[in-house]
Amino acid sequence: MKKLFVLALAAAAMVACVNEDIVETPKSNEISFENAFIENATRAELNNDNLNSFAVWGYVEDAANVLFAGTEVKKANGTWGYEGKQYWLPGKTHYFTAVAPYGAVADEAVVVDGGKLEGFTYTITDGNTDLLYVTKSVMANDASTGNDAVALNFNHILSKVAFTFTNGYTTLNENNKIVVKEVTLKAAESAYYNGAEWSNQDGEKAIVFGETDKINLNEHEQTLVKFVIPSAEYTVEFKVDVYFGNNESAAYETTVSSTISGVEFQKGQAYNLSATITPETLEMGEITFSTDVNPWGDEYNYLPDTNRNEVLAKLAEAVEAGQTDIIIDAAGATIGDLNYGLTKANVPEGVTVTLKNAKVEGRSYGNGVDGTVIFENCEFNNPGGAYSIHFDNGEGKVIFKNCDLYGWNSFGGTLESVAFYDSRLYGNGTYALIRSYADMTLENCIFDLRSADPDDADPDSGAKPGDGFDEGVQIIRNGKVTNVNTDEDDTAVEGLKETNCTYIYDNGVVLSKAETYELSSVNSFKWLAESVSAGADFTGKTVALDADIDLTGVTTNGDSFGPIGRYCSGQGVNKPFTGNFNGNYHTIKGIYQSGWDFGYEWGTTGYLGLFGYVKDATIENLTIEGMESVVEGGTLAAVAGRADGECTFKNITVKDSQLGTYNNRCGGIVGWSGGYYKDEAQTEVACHFTFENIEICEDVVLGGLWGSFDSSIGGVMGQLNSAGSASFKNVTVSCRIDAYNDCTASYDYYNYRMCGMLIGQMTKTTEIDGSTYPDVAAYGIEFDNVTVNYGKWMNYHYCEPTPGLNGGRGMRVEPGFAYDGIPADFDHTLCVDNHYNCIPFDQLFGGTQTACKGVKAWEGVTVNYPAAYTCELCGETHNE
Repeated sequence: MKKLFVLALAAAAMVACVNEDIVETPKSNEISFENAFIENATRAELNNDNLNSFAVWGYVEDAANVLFAGTEVKKANGTWGYEGKQYWLPGKTHYFTAVAPYGAVADEAVVVDGGKLEGFTYTITDGNTDLLYVTKSVMANDASTGNDAVALNFNHILSKVAFTFTNGYTTLNENNKIVVKEVTLKAAESAYYNGAEWSNQDGEKAIVFGETDKINLNEHEQTLVKFVIPSAEYTVEFKVDVYFGNNESAAYETTVSSTISGVEFQKGQAYNLSATITPETLEMGEITFSTDVNPWGDEYNYLPDTNRNEVLAKLAEAVEAGQTDIIIDAAGATIGDLNYGLTKANVPEGVTVTLKNAKVEGRSYGNGVDGTVIFENCEFNNPGGAYSIHFDNGEGKVIFKNCDLYGWNSFGGTLESVAFYDSRLYGNGTYALIRSYADMTLENCIFDLRSADPDDADPDSGAKPGDGFDEGVQIIRNGKVTNVNTDEDDTAVEGLKETNCTYIYDNGVVLSKAETYELSSVNSFKWLAESVSAGADFTGKTVALDADIDLTGVTTNGDSFGPIGRYCSGQGVNKPFTGNFNGNYHTIKGIYQSGWDFGYEWGTTGYLGLFGYVKDATIENLTIEGMESVVEGGTLAAVAGRADGECTFKNITVKDSQLGTYNNRCGGIVGWSGGYYKDEAQTEVACHFTFENIEICEDVVLGGLWGSFDSSIGGVMGQLNSAGSASFKNVTVSCRIDAYNDCTASYDYYNYRMCGMLIGQMTKTTEIDGSTYPDVAAYGIEFDNVTVNYGKWMNYHYCEPTPGLNGGRGMRVEPGFAYDGIPADFDHTLCVDNHYNCIPFDQLFGGTQTACKGVKAWEGVTVNYPAAYTCELCGETHNE
């Protein structure tokens, strides 16, 4: 078989066609269908004019409540109808899935409980049948209002493939002709469709285009159309007859075959396979004559074989012939390397050489190029060595368009400029990706800096990383040669122009030119925590999650996962996160942290949380789930253990988590807050903290370990510094504040004086009727739509035993966070009358350590108490 070299693959989304025949349908309580509309219907087999039937599956609320089970819906006189009647259930959601034409998948449908179409297997027969699919849900109105007919906007889910054949002969007379026949596309015979994607492709079907037609290319170019299951590889085959003179029999017949790969067909898209039939296609040698006359024209095209010497020889020949615009089209062939092949001699000043569609392997050097070299749609790779591309000296230009480059690519000496457009540059071995000593342009490029280690590389990216890197890896970034491993800038590159470039690091971290890092894996998340702890500055940068992150069992310090940003006065550590963290509404779950793993024991002051320390940061669009964190010598919170400067916390949910501290601070969002910070003018500015769209769920427990009597616990903030301020908007707190301590309950509220459902410790106080309270107004806090929901836990039960027992200290009858509970042998009979105390915890703001009562209500805050109940211990009724 002959291989078809000139086969262009062009994909274009079909243009949507507006259905202008939609009929106004009165509202009804009967379920009906209006004129179905097909998206992207131009020139499709099924369109808005000829669609006459479809099969529909449907149910209400649950798949077992069947409305339609592959029911045929037909069009008659412009109206859609079906046998029998189904009716809307008011206020219920109805689900519909339809496939057209009717009967296309009836025997291969996978249906749940009769009413829900999960998917189907579709088998190609002759490629002449189009296939449509749609799913829709509708909430029914009440019976008095009625409902519109169900409008179904169908989409094509096959690929529409057309062949266009053009006569490339220019010397045929009217009696000589080229005929194409028996055009065949070999594609998947069957596949499974789940409502979104095709999978489980099986078998091969030879779809014949124009079974009986012979295409006479003398008369016109001709296009043939079929519908196929989307796939990534196809084989095309057809026969060509060549007629000469008046001979009715073909003088020459051959078969042409070509495999189409590298371009994956997509559902609902139209593709045109264009083939120009030339003598070269049919491997018919041209009859030529040799003369001494130089050829005319500015363009020289040559299709090389795998011999690089022949390529260079043809290039030299074209330059000698006076060509100034030389195009070498390799058509996907491998031409070996170009080692020292491009020189002043074959790329002199005023000459432009373009190498297209080539695979270049080996060391590709250019020495002293004075003209312009353009590489277009090329791949460069040197598996066994350092350089893939290296240009040295010369006064010329080197340009790459849509190329893949692997390994160290170096451009130096006296070159005028180097430019990369829409290209991908990968690492290879232990060498730098790219170095340049000339003016350089980088536009819409991807730098893949990942190693080949499968534990580091992202297996889902489709990229092809190199063989790994060492400490010497360098790239061009932000105008400087940068060491990848240390992220330290080295030598500035003059004249660098970089636009919309992306860098992919080990562990799957992606950095765009907009200074946005994208994290999509556990390893990339570990990279962030380790980078900030090492002192990386994210000021002005954004870290964005591209997926949910499950850190269950993931450790960086002992059994714990290290926080992002670290502060510990006892250890001299001060490494804040200073950028913008955008969770993109993803969930981070399973964080475990123990202060002992970080040396945060009594006498140190360390901070734990998703972020240990943030400063002038924004944390937003995030859910934290299943977090467990405990610390003896430190402060903690679910989001930020410590916060300084101007910080914003927005669109954050914390659920199913437990956090406990001993004699320090614990908060749902922030543990400890700063007072003042210095702005750019070194002027002291009071810290401010913004909380917007925050939810601390009822399955969150915040408390003191072992019965601390100095813990400051707050549903949002464990402590608000006296110099700071805050704003709360759309905040809901429903967590449990476990303020148990080992002090006697003799002092009213002494057990939890520094605890609050919103803020724990507030050191500014005021006197009211002889009692001390937190001076909330003095902080200038703004509250807008804030809700606090108490649970039954709010009534703490204490037993004051007979003096002499338990050192005269009170015992918590209900155990607290991380507390083992009352000893099994404790004798409650020694608790005499009036020695049970039910002390309700119902305060929003806590105050100072000594004799300070909490604030229970505040303007802008709605408080919801649990239902009334009678206590089994004290016999009193609470929450009436």
